Amino acid sequence: MAQKGTFAADWEVDKHREDTDTEEHWKLRKLFMEINKGQYPENHLVDLSKAFINMHFLDCQYSAPVTAVLKKLAQNIPRDNYPEETAGPSELQNGKRKRSGSQGKGSKKRKL
Repeated sequence: MAQKGTFAADWEVDKHREDTDTEEHWKLRKLFMEINKGQYPENHLVDLSKAFINMHFLDCQYSAPVTAVLKKLAQNIPRDNYPEETAGPSELQNGKRKRSGSQGKGSKKRKL
């Protein structure tokens, strides 16, 4: 992984908000990008932020290398920035997370 400051960090995070981002998702995704700026190229960090939200809120699974990067970057986010009904970085670290109210019993994990 590149050292902090290796990549440009002077880009505008807000331009990456999408119409499909809920307030809750955007708040955490925006913070993820702001805190980790400079560690990856802009477009790569934006993609990682989307994967982070998918993993955190939608219970998506990714390959071991991607998951390791997401867990490492998630450690930079203070626990009090996570919505109360979801897991923080330590729960992601242990492979556990509380389900949010939007997940039903019949929901399936998708492996990407």
